[in-house]
Amino acid sequence: MKHFEASKALAEAYKFRNAARHAGPVSTRAFVQEAGQVVLVFDPDVSRAVLTSKTFVGFNYFREGLTRSAELGDELWLIQAFYEASMLFKEGDEHHALKRAFHRMLETACSEVEARHEQVRAYLCKRRACYGNALEFAQAYVRLVVGGVIATLTGIPLRRVWRALALRQNVFFYIYHPARQRATNGALRHLFGDAPRPDPGSPAGLARLLAESLVVMGVDPLIGTLCASLVDPTPERFDSGVFRYCPTSFVSRVCVQTVALDGIDFAPGDVCYAALLPSAQALACPEKTRVAASLSFGVGVHACIGKHLSLVMLRQAEAVYQAGFAEGFAGRVEVAADGAFLAFRSA
Repeated sequence: MKHFEASKALAEAYKFRNAARHAGPVSTRAFVQEAGQVVLVFDPDVSRAVLTSKTFVGFNYFREGLTRSAELGDELWLIQAFYEASMLFKEGDEHHALKRAFHRMLETACSEVEARHEQVRAYLCKRRACYGNALEFAQAYVRLVVGGVIATLTGIPLRRVWRALALRQNVFFYIYHPARQRATNGALRHLFGDAPRPDPGSPAGLARLLAESLVVMGVDPLIGTLCASLVDPTPERFDSGVFRYCPTSFVSRVCVQTVALDGIDFAPGDVCYAALLPSAQALACPEKTRVAASLSFGVGVHACIGKHLSLVMLRQAEAVYQAGFAEGFAGRVEVAADGAFLAFRSA
C-alpha cells in the first residue's frame, strides 16, 4: 500500500485491535492516490458484499514489494515461491483443493502432537527455570511442537528446524517489510537450501508446502493466543481463548469491474481492505458473542495452517502448564502490536 494516510489508518486499526476506535461513525474510509483509490471497510455487512462480489478478486499484496526488492538486487525466491503456491492468496476451487490435500497430513500431525505430549511436558518442566514469563513459555512450547511437526513432515533434523524458526519473523503487516521478508526467506533457505521444489501435487510437494505454511503463518498467532490465555486473570480453557482475543483482520481485494458500494464508486484497480470482524468485537471477543456477524475464519487462530492442529496444540499446552507451571511466572508481559496478530513482549 503506497498511500501514507491509508497505511496510517490501517496501522491504527491493527495497533489497537479496535477498528471502531479509528473508523468512528463511518463504515468505510476512502483514500485517493495516483494509481486509484484505497478503501478501508470497517462494516462487516459491506465486507460481506465485497467478499461475495465477483467484481472484486484476491491478489498477492506482497508481489509488488517482492518485485521492487528484486529490482534492487534482493531476490527472495523461496518466500515468493511459497506465496505463489500456498492457499493464502488462492480462492474458490483452488483454495478448497489445497485445504483437502492438507487435511490428512494435519490429522496425522494432530495425532503426533498428542502422542508426544509426555515427552514435551517432561522437556519443558525440566527447564522450568529457563522460562521467566508467559511469553518465554509460549515461545518455547510452540517452537518445540511446531518444530517437531515440521521435522516429521520434511525429514529435516529438529535442531535445524529450531534454528530456522529462530531466524523467521512475522511478515503480516499493513505495509511490505523488506527486512522481515528477507529474514523469513532466510529461514526457508536454512531449511531447504537450494533444493528444487518437488512437484506441487506430490506428497513431498504438499509436505513441504505445509511445512512452509507453519514457518510463515503458524508461529505468531499460536504464541499470541497461548500467551493471552496465560496472562488472563480468570483463565478459561486455553482453546476458548481463541474467542476471547480476536485479531483485527482485514482481507485485501482488488476491483476488476466498476461498481458502487456504500456510496463509494469503485473502478478497476482500486484496492479494498475489508474487515472480517464487527467493530464492537475487534478489541475482545468473548466466547458467548463468537457467532455475531463475524466473518473471521478461525477467530484468533490462523485457519490456513489447520485450525484443528492449532486447537490441539493449545489444549496440550494447557495440560503442560497445569502439570508444571500452574503457580505462574515471576516476570510480566504486556501487549505489543506486531502486525495482524495479537502479540506480547516482556514487561
